[in-house]
Amino acid sequence: MQRRLYQELLWALLGYVVTVFVSAFVCSVAVITEDYLPGHIQIDEGFDIKLSGLLFLMTAVLIAISSWPGFIMSVAVARWRGYSSLSYFTICGVGAALLAVAGLVAAPAGRLIGLDLFQEPAIYLGGIAGGFAYGLFVRRYRVFLRPLVKAEIFD
Repeated sequence: MQRRLYQELLWALLGYVVTVFVSAFVCSVAVITEDYLPGHIQIDEGFDIKLSGLLFLMTAVLIAISSWPGFIMSVAVARWRGYSSLSYFTICGVGAALLAVAGLVAAPAGRLIGLDLFQEPAIYLGGIAGGFAYGLFVRRYRVFLRPLVKAEIFD
């Protein structure tokens, strides 16, 4: 029993790493696309792949540090209630993104970030993609698919 729990925790941690990379990729692509829309950057400036890779790595680190409370809450509820639907994890991805932004804004350095971060669509796109990816991961590798507490009715 104990071994099974450790295996599920390791799978959940691996799923978190996958979620972070998917979210970081989507956030990076959304930010780069938004910057290259007409009127933002001149076409003759070119596209620098090194800066894009650096943006991806910085985004992945920021997401890994800031979104774990929302991830743990969503996984705990999924484990407790036995949820495994893609829509549940997608909604939880958006909730984790909101919680991460709130945590970043409330931090002491949050005065530098400001409340404009709540209006950035790339964060929510990353949350949607990360939650969806984790939902696919859970269904593929059968992580936490059975409820932790089974309700028993006593007569």
